[in-house]
Amino acid sequence: MTDKDFNKKWNTRKIIEETIRTFPSHLQPTPETKERLLILEINQENLMNELKQLNIENKDQHKGIMDIVIRLEEKLDKALEKKANKWVEKAITGFVVLVLSGMASYIGMIIYKSIIYLN
Repeated sequence: MTDKDFNKKWNTRKIIEETIRTFPSHLQPTPETKERLLILEINQENLMNELKQLNIENKDQHKGIMDIVIRLEEKLDKALEKKANKWVEKAITGFVVLVLSGMASYIGMIIYKSIIYLN
């Protein structure tokens, strides 16, 4: 960088700084800009309030859904317990019928053999 380039850049910077200092109105937003910012802030606040309300409603709905799921799980557990009880009940009944049938067959065979033996 030559001295000439340096001086040119330095002078340009001085001109910019001077312009900024002499026009303080550029440092402050215009009334229109202030009004737009205010409108944006109000809209943002309204949106945040609505979002909070929707979040609360969503939590309530989610809680309701979870309650339904919990009740459904409880009903399924009860149904499975009854189903297991029915299966066990049928198994025991079948076993008892099998044992009684065997005993009846054995007694019938003894009676038959005793009739044949006594004749």
